[in-house]
Amino acid sequence: MAGGDKLPLLGLGTYKVKDPQTISAVIDVALSSGYKLIDTAAGYRNEALIGQALRELCPKHNLLPEEVFITSKLAPCDHGYEKVIAAYEKSLRDLGRPHPLDLYLIHWPGVQGKKREDPSNAALRRESWKAMEELYRRGKVKAIGVSNYTIKHLEELLQYAAITPAVLQSECHPFLRQADVRSYCAAHGIFFQAYSSLGTGDVSTTPLIYTALGVHPCMEKLLITAWIVVIISHANSFCTTVQLKKWLESMEDQWHKYY
Repeated sequence: MAGGDKLPLLGLGTYKVKDPQTISAVIDVALSSGYKLIDTAAGYRNEALIGQALRELCPKHNLLPEEVFITSKLAPCDHGYEKVIAAYEKSLRDLGRPHPLDLYLIHWPGVQGKKREDPSNAALRRESWKAMEELYRRGKVKAIGVSNYTIKHLEELLQYAAITPAVLQSECHPFLRQADVRSYCAAHGIFFQAYSSLGTGDVSTTPLIYTALGVHPCMEKLLITAWIVVIISHANSFCTTVQLKKWLESMEDQWHKYY
């Protein structure tokens, strides 16, 4: 990312995961598999449970809490300067982090309860970004960015931003490639991070995918993940061909271990 901080290649998303036992179980498996990034949001309503799980599980995996990269996001109901500051502090408390979050994002460009065409959306987005910049300047957060912004939103943001967003997180998979957005981010020094890489349903079960790839259907999730790694690596220019080949070989090793 801009500024020199490193963003792990793969992370665990926690959308819709609210049961304490499930959260603990999936984080346990993720940490044992080498994941070092946990993605949450105020809107997911699971920050406190994730914080608790990490405090319990990090010692088991010989990790310090600060070795796990944590991303959280501003809820759409908390746009506006003062609300952003308060919302961030609440996320920090809920996660039980004694140190700054690694990445804090504006989750959505729109404000909850307002119509898309409402001009106050743009004004509140600007206020929110100014608050994000203040959190960054005060050392409260290591990196700031946005999520679900279109090119139009990014163009608007860059007109007034004193600090360029480090990251744009957006849905990206074989049926939603986001090539124009990825190119825009690359041209402006914004790291493009994909979410829902297997699709909002399950892209891997689409016959077109495994027919085109000519492989057994059960390998689709692995191959789609590899596809995402390739396009993200290319878009962000952070991974050499040798490093990518090594990563794909490690993925293959993991496949043979379980199958």
